[in-house]
Amino acid sequence: MYKDNEYLMDDLCIQADFLQLMEKDPGNNPLSPHNKEAEMSSQVTDSKVFPYNEGGPTKAFGSVTLNGDFVIRNLRVVEGRNGLFVSFPSKWKESTKKNHDIAFPITASLRALITQELLTKYENPVVEEVPEEQVA
Repeated sequence: MYKDNEYLMDDLCIQADFLQLMEKDPGNNPLSPHNKEAEMSSQVTDSKVFPYNEGGPTKAFGSVTLNGDFVIRNLRVVEGRNGLFVSFPSKWKESTKKNHDIAFPITASLRALITQELLTKYENPVVEEVPEEQVA
Protein backbone atom coordinates (compact mmCIF):
# COMPACT_ATOMS: atom_id res chain seq x y z
CA MET A 1 0.00 0.00 0.00
CA TYR A 2 2.33 2.81 1.19
CA LYS A 3 6.05 2.24 0.69
CA ASP A 4 7.03 4.24 3.74
CA ASN A 5 5.46 6.26 6.50
CA GLU A 6 6.41 9.60 4.90
CA TYR A 7 3.89 9.09 2.08
CA LEU A 8 1.25 7.96 4.53
CA MET A 9 1.78 11.08 6.70
CA ASP A 10 1.59 13.37 3.62
CA ASP A 11 -1.68 11.74 2.56
CA LEU A 12 -3.17 12.02 6.05
CA CYS A 13 -2.17 15.70 6.28
CA ILE A 14 -3.84 16.46 2.95
CA GLN A 15 -7.01 14.67 4.06
CA ALA A 16 -7.03 16.55 7.38
CA ASP A 17 -6.58 19.90 5.60
CA PHE A 18 -9.47 19.06 3.26
CA LEU A 19 -11.75 18.07 6.14
CA GLN A 20 -10.96 21.28 8.04
CA LEU A 21 -11.75 23.35 4.94
CA MET A 22 -15.07 21.53 4.50
CA GLU A 23 -16.01 22.12 8.14
CA LYS A 24 -15.43 25.87 7.76
CA ASP A 25 -17.38 26.17 4.48
CA PRO A 26 -19.55 23.14 3.61
CA GLY A 27 -20.93 24.98 0.57
CA ASN A 28 -17.45 24.86 -0.95
CA ASN A 29 -17.46 21.04 -1.04
CA PRO A 30 -18.24 19.92 -4.62
CA LEU A 31 -19.84 16.75 -3.22
CA SER A 32 -21.99 18.53 -0.63
CA PRO A 33 -25.75 18.81 -1.12
CA HIS A 34 -25.31 22.42 0.04
CA ASN A 35 -23.20 23.27 -3.01
CA LYS A 36 -25.71 25.13 -5.19
CA GLU A 37 -23.09 25.90 -7.84
CA ALA A 38 -22.53 22.19 -8.52
CA GLU A 39 -26.29 21.55 -8.62
CA MET A 40 -26.97 24.40 -11.03
CA SER A 41 -24.15 23.43 -13.38
CA SER A 42 -25.62 20.04 -14.26
CA GLN A 43 -26.61 19.94 -17.91
CA VAL A 44 -27.78 17.16 -20.17
CA THR A 45 -25.28 17.34 -23.02
CA ASP A 46 -26.57 14.29 -24.90
CA SER A 47 -29.54 11.97 -24.71
CA LYS A 48 -30.85 9.00 -26.63
CA VAL A 49 -34.23 7.30 -26.59
CA PHE A 50 -34.91 3.83 -28.02
CA PRO A 51 -38.61 2.92 -28.41
CA TYR A 52 -39.60 -0.44 -26.96
CA ASN A 53 -42.79 -1.89 -28.44
CA GLU A 54 -42.99 -5.25 -26.68
CA GLY A 55 -46.09 -4.40 -24.67
CA GLY A 56 -46.25 -3.70 -20.97
CA PRO A 57 -45.64 -0.41 -19.20
CA THR A 58 -42.10 0.19 -20.55
CA LYS A 59 -42.39 2.36 -23.67
CA ALA A 60 -38.71 3.17 -24.29
CA PHE A 61 -35.20 2.86 -22.96
CA GLY A 62 -32.82 5.80 -22.83
CA SER A 63 -29.51 7.25 -21.78
CA VAL A 64 -28.29 10.71 -20.82
CA THR A 65 -24.86 12.28 -20.64
CA LEU A 66 -24.36 14.91 -17.95
CA ASN A 67 -21.88 17.74 -18.60
CA GLY A 68 -20.16 15.58 -21.21
CA ASP A 69 -18.62 13.63 -18.30
CA PHE A 70 -21.04 11.07 -16.93
CA VAL A 71 -23.45 8.69 -18.72
CA ILE A 72 -26.51 7.07 -17.19
CA ARG A 73 -27.86 4.13 -19.21
CA ASN A 74 -30.87 1.86 -18.75
CA LEU A 75 -33.27 4.69 -18.01
CA ARG A 76 -36.83 3.69 -18.89
CA VAL A 77 -39.81 5.69 -20.09
CA VAL A 78 -42.74 4.05 -18.31
CA GLU A 79 -46.51 4.46 -18.68
CA GLY A 80 -47.87 4.79 -15.15
CA ARG A 81 -51.33 5.46 -13.72
CA ASN A 82 -50.74 9.21 -13.98
CA GLY A 83 -48.97 9.25 -17.35
CA LEU A 84 -45.40 8.87 -18.49
CA PHE A 85 -42.43 9.02 -16.13
CA VAL A 86 -38.73 8.16 -16.21
CA SER A 87 -37.47 5.24 -14.15
CA PHE A 88 -33.81 5.20 -13.17
CA PRO A 89 -31.62 2.07 -13.29
CA SER A 90 -32.16 -0.38 -10.46
CA LYS A 91 -31.18 -3.88 -9.45
CA TRP A 92 -33.32 -6.57 -7.88
CA LYS A 93 -32.05 -7.78 -4.51
CA GLU A 94 -33.30 -11.21 -3.63
CA SER A 95 -32.55 -10.69 0.07
CA THR A 96 -34.98 -7.76 0.38
CA LYS A 97 -37.31 -8.70 -2.49
CA LYS A 98 -37.09 -5.11 -3.76
CA ASN A 99 -35.50 -3.11 -6.55
CA HIS A 100 -32.70 -0.86 -5.33
CA ASP A 101 -31.66 2.19 -7.33
CA ILE A 102 -28.19 2.08 -8.82
CA ALA A 103 -27.95 5.65 -10.12
CA PHE A 104 -30.37 8.47 -9.40
CA PRO A 105 -30.41 12.25 -9.01
CA ILE A 106 -30.26 13.59 -5.48
CA THR A 107 -31.95 16.89 -6.32
CA ALA A 108 -35.45 17.39 -7.66
CA SER A 109 -34.13 19.88 -10.21
CA LEU A 110 -31.76 17.35 -11.80
CA ARG A 111 -34.48 14.68 -11.81
CA ALA A 112 -36.81 17.14 -13.57
CA LEU A 113 -34.12 18.06 -16.10
CA ILE A 114 -33.42 14.42 -17.02
CA THR A 115 -37.12 13.54 -17.11
CA GLN A 116 -37.98 16.50 -19.32
CA GLU A 117 -35.15 15.68 -21.74
CA LEU A 118 -36.12 12.03 -22.17
CA LEU A 119 -39.89 12.57 -22.33
CA THR A 120 -39.44 15.34 -24.92
CA LYS A 121 -37.30 13.05 -27.08
CA TYR A 122 -39.77 10.19 -26.63
CA GLU A 123 -42.81 12.29 -27.53
CA ASN A 124 -41.07 14.13 -30.40
CA PRO A 125 -38.74 11.64 -32.06
CA VAL A 126 -36.21 13.07 -34.50
CA VAL A 127 -36.06 11.14 -37.74
CA GLU A 128 -32.62 11.36 -39.21
CA GLU A 129 -32.55 11.45 -42.99
CA VAL A 130 -30.04 9.32 -44.84
CA PRO A 131 -27.75 11.44 -47.06
CA GLU A 132 -28.41 10.96 -50.80
CA GLU A 133 -24.94 9.56 -51.46
CA GLN A 134 -25.73 6.66 -49.07
CA VAL A 135 -29.01 5.77 -50.80
CA ALA A 136 -28.53 2.89 -53.27
